[in-house]
Amino acid sequence: MILAALRRRAVGATLGASKIGNYSRRAFSEMTALGASGSLLLRCQDSVGIVAEVASSMVTQSANIRNIDVHIEKGVFVCRCCFEHHSWGTFDRGVLESGIDALTQRFDASASLIMGNGRRVDFGAHTGMGTIDPSWEGIRIGPGVPGDAPKHPAMRVVRDEGKARVGVFMSKTEHCLLDLLNRSRGGDLPIKVAYVVSNHKASEHLEALLAQAEIPYHYVPHTGRPREEWDADLRDIVSGETTDFLVLARYMQIVSGDFLQWYKAPVVNIHHGLLPSFKGANPYRQAHAAGVKLIGATAHFVTEELDEGPIIEQRVERVGHKETLADLTRKGEVLEASALSEAVKKLAENRIARIGSRTVVFA
Repeated sequence: MILAALRRRAVGATLGASKIGNYSRRAFSEMTALGASGSLLLRCQDSVGIVAEVASSMVTQSANIRNIDVHIEKGVFVCRCCFEHHSWGTFDRGVLESGIDALTQRFDASASLIMGNGRRVDFGAHTGMGTIDPSWEGIRIGPGVPGDAPKHPAMRVVRDEGKARVGVFMSKTEHCLLDLLNRSRGGDLPIKVAYVVSNHKASEHLEALLAQAEIPYHYVPHTGRPREEWDADLRDIVSGETTDFLVLARYMQIVSGDFLQWYKAPVVNIHHGLLPSFKGANPYRQAHAAGVKLIGATAHFVTEELDEGPIIEQRVERVGHKETLADLTRKGEVLEASALSEAVKKLAENRIARIGSRTVVFA
């Protein structure tokens, strides 16, 4: 018995090592007593008994709720539940997912489940990571691949394992993209950059960096071409890869409403200004001309209204009257990279839900 206990402890230690970062390639088994952990993000109209039902769905799988965070606003209930499985019972992933599917049907809810090995399953009228599309008629695995399930019940496996896959759009400025690449490579961001799209040719440095990381770079020129033409090029690229969401890392072009409606999943932008002030182009020039004492950067969801999307993350820094426009720009770039990476991290970790024009961002 002692030997068996030591063996179990050794297996547990090995398993713990394989879970570093939650997204190790040695994904732990979800069908054993040493199995699973994960998070559930749920959104619906407020009603009696939702928390109890969430807890019940976890208890049936011998899961221990590590924490549950609840927010209610304007009659909308959102919660994020983190759980882990313990050795006193067996774990059946299929039963857990079926239970969550039944839960979303009962409360007419949407939900997103991310397991410790990266498996992500969306339930209900859910377009990914806490966002709801009111005109939803089928969940998409990838852009251009409409699901054929009715509105309820609906359960769609977005990915079976691994990190969130993102497409990155950029123009000429590289600092936000480089920060995303560095943080993802270092393990701070649980994402995989699937491709990079730009309306400018890549610098030699960036080209070499992306080639080493085996990340495709797509040059889509805009100048002198009708919008419909290069917009079609973007759709061809995006439809070729399944992605959880898109990131505009200083992409200095307006994404059309048609594109957003076609893509369905979230699109995150970094605005080089502290919204809602100094919208549009050259916000640092506007801020310098106004003599502001604070500058900032804003990461937000992209909507059809320019710079009006729900705010996810902001960074701010104090500045003085002696600082030049170049000083403000340099400091601002640091804020931009930091705010965007944090927003991407929160989105990839299933921490964001939208309520109208506002976001709920769980810690």
